[in-house]
Amino acid sequence: MLKKVDKTLFFLFATFFVGYFAIACYGPYANLYFKQQGISTATIGFLSSIMPVASILIQPLWARAADKTGKKHLILSIILLGSGITVLLFPLGKGVVFFAIILFCFAVFQTSMFSMQNAVTLQIAEKRGYHFSNIRIAGTLGYAVGILLLNNLITGNLALAFITCGISTFVTLIVHMVGVPKENTVPASSAGGGKEKKGGTLEVLKNKQVILLMLMLWCVYLSCSFQGAFIGLTIVDLGHSASYVGVCVFLCCISELPVLIFANRLIQKFGEMPLIIFSGILMTFRMMLISTGVLWVILVMMALQGIGYMLNFYCGSTLIHRLMPDHLKARGQSLIFLVQAGLGSVIGNMGGGLIAERIGFLNTFRLMGGVTFGVTLLVMVVSLLDRGKKKPVPRETVAVEEAVVEEQPISV
Repeated sequence: MLKKVDKTLFFLFATFFVGYFAIACYGPYANLYFKQQGISTATIGFLSSIMPVASILIQPLWARAADKTGKKHLILSIILLGSGITVLLFPLGKGVVFFAIILFCFAVFQTSMFSMQNAVTLQIAEKRGYHFSNIRIAGTLGYAVGILLLNNLITGNLALAFITCGISTFVTLIVHMVGVPKENTVPASSAGGGKEKKGGTLEVLKNKQVILLMLMLWCVYLSCSFQGAFIGLTIVDLGHSASYVGVCVFLCCISELPVLIFANRLIQKFGEMPLIIFSGILMTFRMMLISTGVLWVILVMMALQGIGYMLNFYCGSTLIHRLMPDHLKARGQSLIFLVQAGLGSVIGNMGGGLIAERIGFLNTFRLMGGVTFGVTLLVMVVSLLDRGKKKPVPRETVAVEEAVVEEQPISV
């Protein structure tokens, strides 16, 4: 007899697949669309920074509402509905002012979509014994399939990027409402006997490990965001076809699969922070080689995206989930997106666009890679010094801890 399908796991898988399929229809093509409308590179950098800025301003409010009410499922439903409606407005007008307004409205919802989706999924996975990496793989597959199926269609008519994104987002909303259980948490206001606990995220930031983690997540995404925003324009500027943009994004997606498959084993063997530091070194390596401007080298570097970025993001998500208290889980995931999609993207997109306008795309790739390497080196040195200060752990204690790790999977 066939094994009975776990419906909850299936619907979680489906929401990630369709949700990332939706963003695959938008992300790689939005800046190309703006370029087609006659907007300059520097202005495109400005437009690209609107979503990160909105993320910094708005995302913490969604996360706070989710933690304070405990109704993460409902909050995610509202976010999906708003994202689907606003993205359909892009083809209805022209001009920098129009796009800036619509981008901000879209960002109010979309920038919180994946952090809230992670919070909802991690909560369910923790209770039911699922591995988050197995569910997150669906997002990578959805993104890759979206690029593979729609690349030629969308590059032929870039306005379709927004239409397909909107339709796919509505499908994600339906799947979420129909199949994902409403396992609401205890509101933060009730976690301390009727009074919301003081300190919140700022209290957690007093932990040096959290500070080092945020620095690494920021510096890796700084390079990643510039790459994501301008790799298409770089390829076209080098005289190659825009169809290679889809090829690059597809290679990035496929490269994430082995990382997600083996992530838990890698964490168990090496620990999250060493893997995050390694991802920073590799991201530096990728940016420097992309700056050669050789097409086949660029394609190979895109195929290393999984180790350069996904390993960084996944390890960061699981580590912050463990470090945050129960009533701050959603804000913990939001903090990652705030640092990456917020601060990292603002500097990578707006700053990168302004710099690229003056010194060119390839030189800017080198500059971003240099910043990533500098921060990575700093974090690595501080981590090694902290490790050297720790007292040796008796062999018996290490053996007991290793046994516990084997019995309890790192991933939730």
